[in-house]
Amino acid sequence: MRRELGTAIVLRWIVIAALCALIVAASLWLTQCAPRRQQPSGPANGVQEPAVDHTPSDTAGQVGQVDVGLPNPILDHYNLEEMVATTGVEMTVPAEAEVVSYQSINKEMNQIEVLFRGATYTLRKARSSEADISGFYERWGTVEKMRAPNADVGEVTVSRSSDRGVVTWNDGTYAHSIAASQGFDIANALSLVMP
Repeated sequence: MRRELGTAIVLRWIVIAALCALIVAASLWLTQCAPRRQQPSGPANGVQEPAVDHTPSDTAGQVGQVDVGLPNPILDHYNLEEMVATTGVEMTVPAEAEVVSYQSINKEMNQIEVLFRGATYTLRKARSSEADISGFYERWGTVEKMRAPNADVGEVTVSRSSDRGVVTWNDGTYAHSIAASQGFDIANALSLVMP
């Protein structure tokens, strides 16, 4: 019985010693792995870190002002003359059309948005050999050649699906397009055709 009691005491001391060793090891591990607080003294090894400017920029917090490093290819213009001066491409706006905006794209293409007989149309003109500069790339339900009411233009291509459509033509020097994403009417679109 004394022998069993002695063995039990020894086992308890071994368990206590193992627990103590485990606690010491855990505290050492936590000390080494815990994040260290930054010291207010200068940088380590005399290496100077670059200064970071934390002052807000002029565009910080402004809606739509995201700097991704690429310039916006679309420029807004106040009038037709300013747009033509930017692109070097002359353009005529039909008298009945109410101009919503003047824009140039890549300083090469004129783009005018107009309200005409209840629909919004986008008129484009650029020095190009392309057949279609409208920016609409889809399979049209109907594509057909038609004569424009303006005799100086002649034949145009009319492409449409339901109430969307484009009128395109190329005079050998300039590509032209008239497009509407809704409310497209062939007669109205053809009335907007200008050289």
